[in-house]
Amino acid sequence: MATFFLSVIASPLQAGEAIQLIHPDCFATARNDSTCMPFKTLNLVLLMILATLSVLSCGGALGKKPVYPSEVTDAMNRAFANAESHYTAGRYASALELYGRYIRDFPYNRLTDESYYKIGKIYFLQQKWDQSASELTTLAGKSPDPEYRAKACLLAGNSLFKGGDGERALGFLKRGRAGDLPTKLQIQFYSLLVRVNEKLSRPRHESDYAFLRMMDLYTFPEVTQRFQSWMISPIPADRIPPWFRDYPSGYSRGYIEYKLGKIYFESEMKDKAGRQLSWFLKSYPKHEYADSARKMLSTLGVKEVAATGGTAIRVGVLLPLSGPQQGFGEETLKGIKCGALQYDRCAAAFSELVGKQTTVELITLDSGTLEEQVMKNVESLAVQDVSAIIGPMSGHLAEVAAKKANQMGVPIFPITQQKDLMTIGSYVFQMGYEADQQIADLASRAVSGGRNTFGIFYPNNSYGKEMADLFSHEVESKGGKVVARAAYQPSAADLSAEARQLKLSTSRYSYEGKSAGFEALFVPDSFVAMNRLTPILEFVNIRGIPLLGTGAWNDPKLATGLFASFPGSFYVDLFSLSDNNPVTASFVSAYHQSVGKDPTTLEALGFDAVSFIRQAATIANSPKPSKIRDALLDAASLKGATRIRGFAKDSGPEIDPIFHEIKGKTSPSE
Repeated sequence: MATFFLSVIASPLQAGEAIQLIHPDCFATARNDSTCMPFKTLNLVLLMILATLSVLSCGGALGKKPVYPSEVTDAMNRAFANAESHYTAGRYASALELYGRYIRDFPYNRLTDESYYKIGKIYFLQQKWDQSASELTTLAGKSPDPEYRAKACLLAGNSLFKGGDGERALGFLKRGRAGDLPTKLQIQFYSLLVRVNEKLSRPRHESDYAFLRMMDLYTFPEVTQRFQSWMISPIPADRIPPWFRDYPSGYSRGYIEYKLGKIYFESEMKDKAGRQLSWFLKSYPKHEYADSARKMLSTLGVKEVAATGGTAIRVGVLLPLSGPQQGFGEETLKGIKCGALQYDRCAAAFSELVGKQTTVELITLDSGTLEEQVMKNVESLAVQDVSAIIGPMSGHLAEVAAKKANQMGVPIFPITQQKDLMTIGSYVFQMGYEADQQIADLASRAVSGGRNTFGIFYPNNSYGKEMADLFSHEVESKGGKVVARAAYQPSAADLSAEARQLKLSTSRYSYEGKSAGFEALFVPDSFVAMNRLTPILEFVNIRGIPLLGTGAWNDPKLATGLFASFPGSFYVDLFSLSDNNPVTASFVSAYHQSVGKDPTTLEALGFDAVSFIRQAATIANSPKPSKIRDALLDAASLKGATRIRGFAKDSGPEIDPIFHEIKGKTSPSE
């Protein structure tokens, strides 16, 4: 048991690194033998990249970012990269000097925080515990980024614990907010909390809380054993931990509610036991301890209360509510709340559409980034008798969640462009525009509009290459031809050379109405990239032709004024603020009045997901998951703010695409 927790907390990982359970001796040495090889690696870098691309491709804005006094310049990037190269090579003395110089020479910016963190991490690696904690204390008190503050408290606590100062370590952990950390670091946080509490002989229930939070995140055998031991261990009624009542929603919450009823029952507090066990069964009618609770109620002579009444429905929500993707999850949740009529303006606008007699209770959980956590949360929501689940948003996690929900017979609405999700089973209803379908619709529109020759200018990454290949295939299958193709490095300071290479890749090119080597240019990148690329294309005299894009362009911050030299440019998506669909108009108005800003595609997809569930419950006159599934598959046309009109069984969402023509104004329009 002790070896496990040491291995979890040994490595001061930073956001984006893989979680590795490593032998504690490996960390302070250069060992590379089998003892030091990770026996479990989850590459969260790839997952976060995929999640980000998935969200951007359906038009989401970036999540909320901390505000720093200064922006990062090219000079800052070069200086920081120099320090990083020394750190990566293990030249810690020179890395410390370079990180310190960066902090002194440049005004405070986001890389300043990373410099403080790396200095603290180097001291940790060198086992200079007090120096590590000192640097991290500065970071925790200074950073505007809650994730950096939490990371600093975690690593400082780890340093002090390794140095033998448990009291100060516990103080840092109490300062830190685990919810601001990525999932893998939350696991380390609670692992360290267990070790510190045990070292200081703190009350057992404080360690129990940390174990339960770990069970919410990931299934380790040692944690599962402790969890099972906790379930059967007696707790006197006068020693019920204070966190029982305000424990957050998650996998463990149902077990806590059951255990509380069992404590009252064993203490012969009949009234409290009856109320608590009845509430547990109403909230968790399919829980593994439901039969045990029914037996105790029978012994007490209390009749079980029905789980639901009328057409009230429970909807589970599984979104990223911490870590790097938190902003995406929070924005989507606002759209879901509008669909659930939790905003007065939304209730006034849509009660007729979704049925007055249906009420919605949202049960919201953090999806996290680990497969095990997602599966646990799907199971947790299913045993709470939800009618459907909305989320997750990462394509990889959506697949895992969809398989689990389909197995448990609960409709799930993942918000992603992941391909072929609905082939998993009849309980999967995808809320998103699959990438290959976007490209097919875009190519059809371009070719049918009389354009026959195309260029492709794409980011040199897996996403860009895949989208370029898809577009090339679709164009050629429709009788067109790709005659020019070039890649660019998104991180490069100057892209003019790559843009010129695009011109050189075709035998001829002219503009302003004359014969051109290609008649349209496809750019599979985000609105942020387009704001940078359009002036570069114009600078190298690629102009007078339309630029074509996907839903990744769909954001109010797209600088449409830069498209004046590219007449006829357009992109394809499933949502538009200016759509003449009456539901869309009502949604945009009600959402803006409720939240104070216009919705993006993410909020619209969240709204539609819960709205479709409400419509299906009204059609079926039942909140049962199987009835909602059947109603969704049989519905001739669902009404929503996006252009999703229904779902084809084992295929995908049925979408009537929108082609947004960019007219050189300050905001995109259809």
